[in-house]
Amino acid sequence: MTSKARAEYDVVIVGASIAGCAAAIMYAQQGLRIALLDARSDVRAHKVLCTHHLQPCGAPILQRLGATEKLLALGMVETVPKFWTPWGWITPDTTDDSSPPGFNVRRETLDPLLRQLANDYPNVDLLLGHRVSGLLTENGATAGVYGTAQVSAFTVEARLTVGADGKDSTVARSARCDSVTASNGRFSYFAQLSGLERPDGESSLSWFMDPDVAYLLPNDGGISVLVVFPALDKLGSFTGDLSTAFLEYANALPGAPLIRREHIVGKIVGTKHFSTTLTEPVGNGFALIGDAAATNDPLWGIGCSWALETAQMLVDATAHMLTETTAHPLDSHRNVNAALTEYRSARASMTSHIDYMSGYAGGRKFTAIERLLISAATHDKDEARRFYLFGSRLIPAEQYLSARSVARAAQKHLRHRLRRRSVAGT
Repeated sequence: MTSKARAEYDVVIVGASIAGCAAAIMYAQQGLRIALLDARSDVRAHKVLCTHHLQPCGAPILQRLGATEKLLALGMVETVPKFWTPWGWITPDTTDDSSPPGFNVRRETLDPLLRQLANDYPNVDLLLGHRVSGLLTENGATAGVYGTAQVSAFTVEARLTVGADGKDSTVARSARCDSVTASNGRFSYFAQLSGLERPDGESSLSWFMDPDVAYLLPNDGGISVLVVFPALDKLGSFTGDLSTAFLEYANALPGAPLIRREHIVGKIVGTKHFSTTLTEPVGNGFALIGDAAATNDPLWGIGCSWALETAQMLVDATAHMLTETTAHPLDSHRNVNAALTEYRSARASMTSHIDYMSGYAGGRKFTAIERLLISAATHDKDEARRFYLFGSRLIPAEQYLSARSVARAAQKHLRHRLRRRSVAGT
């Protein structure tokens, strides 16, 4: 599947995972010449530490890539979750289009398919086993990358360099990008489960236990993914017999199906300290997408969809400039950098969500306002839909938490309490 590198490209993308493959496909659809590099040599390589969930905000991009129907044929699950909270269950209405579904699909299914779709374009060269060491520069601007493929050195020149190489991005480090990091007050463990009886069918189950969080997600291949995010003060109970601690925690989840040791497929994987990192996404001749630009708390299951969204933002901001020809290379650099400014502005739309997630990642409990909104969502259809849209990153944090939204939820919650008292009095 690895192609021979050409002499010159419009775009070189470092990292052939979700963000990198998505960007390669969308650039290729515009007729641009793409070098898609990955340090891994195995086309089946995939990310392990992942919720294996695609939020609804990423679903239209999956369709744009031509991947949706192929993934559904491979068993990808279309789902709208149910949420357990201390105030009751939140069950979004799925009878209309107001609560669009998300998807659950294992990365071992998703990643190779996207890689194959990218490689199917004749103007994409998928270069596996190419480990990037640093950035090429010309007149102070990034002009490509260099590194090693097995024992041989290589260079790839391009008008735009894209870092899609994950949390510890070589592109970001080589460019000395500024970043801000927030520590996490929870740890996480993931397990794949087979043969699990699921009374809720293909509904994903979510538990917001204030401050602990957990998910049970039906996936392709008859596999369910269970993810737990306990507060750090519970870490000690997981340091001995991990599988026993994991099962005890899972089987204490309200309304969860019984999980036995024989259900667990492979290893339980996790992380004790997963920081949220926000990195400056553009520089002179380069851009960052996916986890290279923003590594978010996995609690929110947003990483896959934001990988798709940032790839789309970048392509939509820059493809038109890259298809233009200029008389002088400096003009080309100026045009590309102007387009990168558009990408930075588009990506700023995620800022309020990132700030919110970074704050909650610290392990705090719900605020009084959040408790009010969540409680109202347990008994009001419209509030349940708004809770789901916010959790799916389809409405911004400032809209969900606005004074008007809080006042409306308070009014509904008060009416609900009065009705309950009236019923109890009769």
